[in-house]
Amino acid sequence: MACETRDRSPIIPRSEAQRKYIEAIKWQKLILANGEAGCGKTFISSAMAADDLINKEINKIIVTRPVLQAEEDLGFLPGDMAEKFAPFFRPVYDILAKRLRHSFLQYCLRPEIGKVEIAPFAYMPG
Repeated sequence: MACETRDRSPIIPRSEAQRKYIEAIKWQKLILANGEAGCGKTFISSAMAADDLINKEINKIIVTRPVLQAEEDLGFLPGDMAEKFAPFFRPVYDILAKRLRHSFLQYCLRPEIGKVEIAPFAYMPG
């Protein structure tokens, strides 16, 4: 069986907007990003968070996204909260699995470890 390796490639901006976004993530406490699909918002933020977790610059990653799309409610979907939120978490999960290694991500997702937490935005207090 092949040894699982993580992606260590540097995050290089492909546009001036991405460069500004990366700088904002490095130096600001709160960033709101908007842009068209495919411009790198999810990749850049997820990859930088994974790298910071590996480098022990942060203790925890909390993944949250608005989930009410097309006026659907998570209450109508079958399964527990993790199963209901899985389709919305998939893009971030794929990036974290690549940057952290799949096995380490599974370890971090365990509730008793709590290094990566999935929390739908609508269900977060405050």
